[in-house]
Amino acid sequence: MNRILYEVSFVGNIQRWLVMIFGISILVVGGVIQKKNDKIKEEERIGVTIVMIAVIAVNAIGVVVGWMGTLIPYKNGHYVEIEGVVQDYHSNLGSTRGTIESFTLDGVKFECSDGNIWGYAPNRKNGGVIFGNGQHLRIRYLPKSSENTIVYIEQMMPEEWETD
Repeated sequence: MNRILYEVSFVGNIQRWLVMIFGISILVVGGVIQKKNDKIKEEERIGVTIVMIAVIAVNAIGVVVGWMGTLIPYKNGHYVEIEGVVQDYHSNLGSTRGTIESFTLDGVKFECSDGNIWGYAPNRKNGGVIFGNGQHLRIRYLPKSSENTIVYIEQMMPEEWETD
């Protein structure tokens, strides 16, 4: 019996949502503090508020664009499905740049990082599921110009392996 290890969700990467929640919280708390502090000029209050709203808006646009570019095509069946054994696996877990995994499956190269919002992010603390060479997987991905975005990973059990 195969086991689904990862599938992209409607929520995406929770880190992006936390940035928006944090930004809104700072905006609200900052607004309360600014109103109580008479030393801050009205123009400065408006400027800070506009900057915070702009940051939140840019983040929200990024979430929506990612959702439309990844989740919708996947749910509509516009993906490529491959199956094979993980080869050329490399990971820099613990690196200061963040986690990056790269590997090849059925001749297709993948490079995944924790910065992915709407695709597989490899940090094992947050659910990374690819452990190294030899793992037999079925992957669905969206081929994009700069990278292949993984939207589904299934662990193939020995009784399901295709034999030639």
